[in-house]
Amino acid sequence: MIVAIDEESLAQFGRWPWNRQIHANFLEKLTQANPRGILFDVLFVEPSANKLDDEVLARVINKTPNLVLPLLLMPTNERIGFDGELNVLKPIFPQVATGHIAVSTDMDGVVRRMRLRYQQGNQSFNALGLQLLMLGEAEQYKSVLRQRAQAIEASGGVYGLPLNVPKGGYMTISYRNIVNGEVSADFLRDKYILVGATALGLGDQFTTPVSGQDGTVSGIEIHANLIDGLKNGWVIQTVNTWYLLALPIVLLMFAFLLITSI
Repeated sequence: MIVAIDEESLAQFGRWPWNRQIHANFLEKLTQANPRGILFDVLFVEPSANKLDDEVLARVINKTPNLVLPLLLMPTNERIGFDGELNVLKPIFPQVATGHIAVSTDMDGVVRRMRLRYQQGNQSFNALGLQLLMLGEAEQYKSVLRQRAQAIEASGGVYGLPLNVPKGGYMTISYRNIVNGEVSADFLRDKYILVGATALGLGDQFTTPVSGQDGTVSGIEIHANLIDGLKNGWVIQTVNTWYLLALPIVLLMFAFLLITSI
């Protein structure tokens, strides 16, 4: 289930970024419903202006099971991209599990894939959605996930996102509904809760093959598709464009040889 930081939530809580005590209150109420896991796609890589706000949020985070927060990977050289040396900005809350949120954009500006893991020295950074599954699934199923991730890594490490759910296709409720106590605990229990921005003004928007006439898809929906695909064993195999370009030439040469041999 997606919990959206949407226009209605911005209207209630004001301009972004919000006071971190709002997030603390949100997580406290969400945790009471015993969800299976929480992916909270909000960056907390810098302290807030009020130290007390961070302390309040830190106490709640430490009591929230199966919570994952994003870390920020930044290439040190734009020409090399994410394949070179990376600057890693981690959340200011060291106890929490983390995952990366770096999507791979093709030359046409469309997002079709995402690297499941980045390795730098002795550190590895799982994609945020994969990290959530590794926390929330039963131990027997975690071994299946590891096998799927290893198979993808063996073929280059880039996961072809299924993207088989259109924009707005996942069950979605507003962030403000949780804070206002408008959603029953039974409705949230044992679900994966994915929290992220859907409001257009917050900028977390990407073009994908399923964007259609709507233009873009929110980043949190991309995480949902990745989790959906990994859980169900779905993957899109990308055809090498070299073969697509070469195939007509090969067919023409073969036809020419047939004609000349007659």
